Amino acid sequence: MVLFLALACAPAEEPYPFDQIRDTDDTDTGEDTDTDDTDEPDDTADTGGDDVTPFTVVFTGTAVTLSGTPLGFDDSVRDTPISGSFTWNVARRDLEEDNADVGIYDHIGDGAARIVVGGRTVEGSGSPRLEVENFDGADTFRYVDGASVGGDRFRQMTIDGEGDAALGLWTAFTDSTGAALASDAVLTTWPFPEITSLPHTFALEDAGGTLLLQLTTIGPE
Repeated sequence: MVLFLALACAPAEEPYPFDQIRDTDDTDTGEDTDTDDTDEPDDTADTGGDDVTPFTVVFTGTAVTLSGTPLGFDDSVRDTPISGSFTWNVARRDLEEDNADVGIYDHIGDGAARIVVGGRTVEGSGSPRLEVENFDGADTFRYVDGASVGGDRFRQMTIDGEGDAALGLWTAFTDSTGAALASDAVLTTWPFPEITSLPHTFALEDAGGTLLLQLTTIGPE
């Protein structure tokens, strides 16, 4: 894994993104452990519930810097505009129900991500992981997908329609005032409107390297 610490966007308050993702046990038991009457496929962990209530945010930004040749890019990708969206299911239950400060919302085919940069289109696996942290003095939201999640479940993202098992997405948004979030509940609104002044990390990584992106706008679709 490439270690890449230089970040030209607002300074993130966290270590390198893909090295710190908190993993929960995705091991499949072969049984449906939720309380509904349907079975989910045995090759996925059951995170509960079949309801789907999507929420989407759209964004624009810029490719800031890179290490190696991620997505086949070279230095000419710097300053290239980006655009895209994230979608998650607000009906997903919290895998950390006993922790009042941390919420983890693991999706199985009911999420989506799309990033357009430098003429290439990155699509999410459809099964992102969301993390919501509501601590005194700091609120953080993360949207993570692909190889960056780890664990036993296969979350393959695509680049221009071709699957890439090494491709990962990491985003983290942190409000150091602690005023953005009221709880660790899954987000049903977007609480970080001033994105240009908010510390955030937005990274795409594959076998070739890491591409860091900086957002200029983000909000509900």
